[in-house]
Amino acid sequence: MSSNQNRPNNNRSGQNRRPNNSNRNNSSRPRKGVPSRNKKPEPKLNLWQKFLKAIGLYKTPTEKKLASKQPTQNTRVASDTAKKRPARKAPPQIVESSRLYVGNLSYDVSESELIDLFKGFGGVKRAEVVYNKRTHKSKGFAFVEMVSTDDAKRAAEVLHEQPFMGRNMIVNGARTEEEQRNAIENPVS
Repeated sequence: MSSNQNRPNNNRSGQNRRPNNSNRNNSSRPRKGVPSRNKKPEPKLNLWQKFLKAIGLYKTPTEKKLASKQPTQNTRVASDTAKKRPARKAPPQIVESSRLYVGNLSYDVSESELIDLFKGFGGVKRAEVVYNKRTHKSKGFAFVEMVSTDDAKRAAEVLHEQPFMGRNMIVNGARTEEEQRNAIENPVS
């Protein structure tokens, strides 16, 4: 065999020509204007960070610091599926009079709705929703006065922590007006 067989054929037909590398996607050389796949894009720097970088004092955040800022599977994330702490139930106060305190009410509740609710437990003398003097909006609590103390006790037992207009009511015995005046005049220190 001659030495011509070992040399590539230089004819123009293209039989033994090497393929053109310009069409191939070469991952070792990044193309101009296209970010490399291996490198993560650098975070945008604000003016202060650019200044520190110019004088050589800026330190780029490490991956550990960046990862610690993002929630992981081990961190506790508040969601609907997470365990919720049960609501704390306030023990009902002792009912000693026919006057009841009704708390945690909807701001849209009216006195007539309260009277209708408490009529199922006996006679109702009056119901008074407490309003803000300036805005004339409900403060979210009221006082209901029943005809007898037994009716008030029964209403407090049944209605305490029961939902009414989207909220769980708190029904306790209220202080009498004398007790309220004494508490204001002689505060306990």
